[in-house]
Amino acid sequence: GGKLSSTTTTTTKTTTPTPTTPPTTWKPLLRGWDEVVTVVEEAILDEFDDDGSQRSYAFLHPIASYYDSKAAVDYYSKAVAEPVSVGEVVGKLIEGKVRGDDGEAYASTRDVDRDVRKVFSNCLGYFGPRGAGRRAHGDADADAYCKLSTHFDAKWRDAVAPVLAKYPGPTALDDDEDDDDDDDVVSAKNAARKSREKT
Repeated sequence: GGKLSSTTTTTTKTTTPTPTTPPTTWKPLLRGWDEVVTVVEEAILDEFDDDGSQRSYAFLHPIASYYDSKAAVDYYSKAVAEPVSVGEVVGKLIEGKVRGDDGEAYASTRDVDRDVRKVFSNCLGYFGPRGAGRRAHGDADADAYCKLSTHFDAKWRDAVAPVLAKYPGPTALDDDEDDDDDDDVVSAKNAARKSREKT
């Protein structure tokens, strides 16, 4: 009979790579974040033209998504000091965390409101009578963008007002608090906190 062949098995030791970036720091979600997202959806996203295109499309993504050339993006960036998009606001709101250089999570609903309104005020400034966008794109396009900005800004302000009134200050969910707390529980906690501050 034949001989059994012998084989040598070599074991390779694997090492786990050391992370080169700091770990993600998670922040608590903003109280009422889901209500704010609903307002974004109803006031901004759920409006379409007769051909089915989303009317707010121009406001939803970072400016680089709309231009093919770096020169055009640079032109916009020089004219608009703090560019922001609706999509970026929603992403930051839902993630509720700090990630690299993305900045702090929202501390209040008014911070969210400020950024959404900035989306439209940036557009009005860029395409306004003396805006750089009007010089680059012409009056017809600039007027159309200004009209859309004014329209969605007004819709947003009206729709978000009740949420701002309901959550007027810093409202991040604490680790020991449940988002399902009803108004009576929240009021009781606020009263207890004020009582402790007086003593």
